[in-house]
Amino acid sequence: MKINRIFAVLMAVIFIGSQPMAVLAEDVPNEIENVSNETEELLNETEDIANETENVSDEAETVSDETAESEGLRDQSGFVENSFRYSNGQPIQKRSAGAYAISDTSNAYKKINGVCYNSQGEPVEGAIGKVIDVSEHNQDIDWEKVKNSDVDFAILRVGYGNDVSYQDDKKWQYNVSECTRLGIPFGVYIYSYAENTTEAESEADHVLRLIKGYNLAYPVYYDLEDNSQVSLGNDTIQKFAETFCNKISNAGYQVGVYANLNWWNNYLTGSVYNNWHRWVAQYNYQCDYNGNYDMWQCTSKAQVEGISTDVDVSFYYGNLLSDADVNTPVVEVGDTDLISYCANIQNDGWTDWKKNGHALGTIGKSLRLEALKIQTNSENLGVSYTGLVAGYGWTDEVQTGAMLGTEGQSRALEAIKLNLTGDDAENYDIYYRVHSSNFGWLGWAKNGEKAGTEEYGYAIEAVQIAVLPKGSAASGETADAYHFNEEWNKPSVKYTAHVQNVGWQPTCCNQETAGTIGKNQRLEALQISLSGRGFSGDIHYSTHVEDIGWQSEVSNGETAGTIGQNKRIEAIKIWLTGEIEKEYNVYYRVHVQNFGWLDWAKNGEIAGTVNYGYRMEAIKIALVRKDGDGLTPVGTSSKTFDTQAVYSAHVQNIGWQDEVYNGETIGTVGQGLRMEALKLDLYKPLYSGDVTYSAHVQNIGWQDWKKDGEISGTVGEKLQMEAVKIKLTGEMADHYDIYYRAQVEELGWLEWVKDGKEAGTTGKGYRLESLEIKLVPKTEG
Repeated sequence: MKINRIFAVLMAVIFIGSQPMAVLAEDVPNEIENVSNETEELLNETEDIANETENVSDEAETVSDETAESEGLRDQSGFVENSFRYSNGQPIQKRSAGAYAISDTSNAYKKINGVCYNSQGEPVEGAIGKVIDVSEHNQDIDWEKVKNSDVDFAILRVGYGNDVSYQDDKKWQYNVSECTRLGIPFGVYIYSYAENTTEAESEADHVLRLIKGYNLAYPVYYDLEDNSQVSLGNDTIQKFAETFCNKISNAGYQVGVYANLNWWNNYLTGSVYNNWHRWVAQYNYQCDYNGNYDMWQCTSKAQVEGISTDVDVSFYYGNLLSDADVNTPVVEVGDTDLISYCANIQNDGWTDWKKNGHALGTIGKSLRLEALKIQTNSENLGVSYTGLVAGYGWTDEVQTGAMLGTEGQSRALEAIKLNLTGDDAENYDIYYRVHSSNFGWLGWAKNGEKAGTEEYGYAIEAVQIAVLPKGSAASGETADAYHFNEEWNKPSVKYTAHVQNVGWQPTCCNQETAGTIGKNQRLEALQISLSGRGFSGDIHYSTHVEDIGWQSEVSNGETAGTIGQNKRIEAIKIWLTGEIEKEYNVYYRVHVQNFGWLDWAKNGEIAGTVNYGYRMEAIKIALVRKDGDGLTPVGTSSKTFDTQAVYSAHVQNIGWQDEVYNGETIGTVGQGLRMEALKLDLYKPLYSGDVTYSAHVQNIGWQDWKKDGEISGTVGEKLQMEAVKIKLTGEMADHYDIYYRAQVEELGWLEWVKDGKEAGTTGKGYRLESLEIKLVPKTEG
């Protein structure tokens, strides 16, 4: 509204100026007075607007301060840097005598023909790059001149302290825009004022806010040097570093810590600092730090073309030449922050995290990639992945952030499969390819396809991953993403699972997982067969099924289990016959409801559970040569609720006692009371068969055999039992012995007997007073 009034007054002035002189002579005084009044009124209103704006600004600042205070953050607006290189916010200008003595050395702090020179003009051993770090203290920089200088890359300050905009570096936006425009590689750092972990986390947020959307080629460094932090103690400072570095790393960025030699030697001494890049400042002709470090800041007084002030110079000791990311084109993706990944490389250890579209690993150094971690940076998007590990076969599927592969075992990853998970998975495709020894870069695979080689023994050396919007084309060829050595002559095992609500899954082989994990879906049927050449023989298997028990064995691809009956498989036995059985063992393990993965069983042993009512959810099977190393069990391959004897006695003056189990006593001891009858049964039998028993009764003698809970002896006739015989039948007799002993009038407890032998006495008139019975597996007898 006020703008409209200003416009109206201006138009009035223009109108007045366009009138004839006669009109002007008559109307000018009035018009001038009107304009004057309008102008004065508008000036007052403008002043009101300014005051309102100032009030709004004050209110916003007050809200910001209140928010910071409520979050445990101090107001740092009056803070200035004070450290070994700053005094009251300004770079220290004083130079040492040594610095003046060498100031005329023409090659000092330069890189010439790939060689980096120190303050004395001497080559710096191991240094491969010259680096500058800059901030608002370096004023306006001519970055085009910097690009044409001997500088390899820059570390830009984003700001200092808490995540508030007034603490952004005043030249950050200009510096990062120019480096991006000119293609100058860069990393970043933030100057820390933290005095608690809340502020350390805010400093991480400060960095993440400003670097979002930029492609950092080098790490985010945490600058620990302010004098105010020294008195807090090493443990507290370490907590700041852990808080900051973990948050930056979890966001998918490389991370490091910057400090001077004194700090590294006296304050930053914990082993945790070995997890991050180390940047050491020591203004000297050499770096005297005894630990590992990536960069050495050797001066704050160098001169670089394009920078009008003195500038910090560091030398970089990293290896750029074999880095796959440096030598491989980056895939254009919509969101570089969507996914990140790192790898454990032979001899080199864990790499920094790479971002969506970048390559990871080495090229031309014949170094195997031994492990891989992948994480997403979206709450609704995850990733699952599995790999083929040399000597192990296909691993279990792991989820977002977990390690795939091995550490310290010198085993290469040879192939991988990746899948997206979560609510947003339907919106993306995940493409990936591997650089395989002897093959080089293979084609792109996607969404669970295999990438790499199998049965060649070729290591993955590098990997590249790109998450793209659904339906996007691959960045290159998709042919030959996976190579399987068809000429490999050894036999292998193939198997497929029929899963609840899914049906038959694709065929798996050699330790791949058939079934599901974490979805609570039962295995209902299995088909198992052998493949390959140069052998003869068969593979047999039998499953224990809900409400059915052990089914008859099947072989060579036939179906075990049930289809369409909604019955769970609970356990399995697998074994080989024929010539192949002489040279190979068959190993198998299962994932079971409530137990997870059980350990490996082999050659007909039970894998799974019996008598628990728990479903099998997944299975892995492998053939292993008998003259080689087997799959070493580290636990138990099956969980069985062992069959037990359950029994009770009818006792003089008492009647029927409560049932007891394996080895417990029925009857009485020391009371002179006769046992008159017995009931005996099997609780949760693992196998087919019965328990049978016969009692020798006063005035009757041996009775007929009874079974499965029937009464042996007499009730209501006041006749004493004098002896008993018990035995098993069917498969139960093949796997168990049944032991029992009697406590007899005048004689006490007699020795244990088993399997149909007589316990007690006959022909002596001694009453049987108590009895103990137990089942013992034959392997334990």
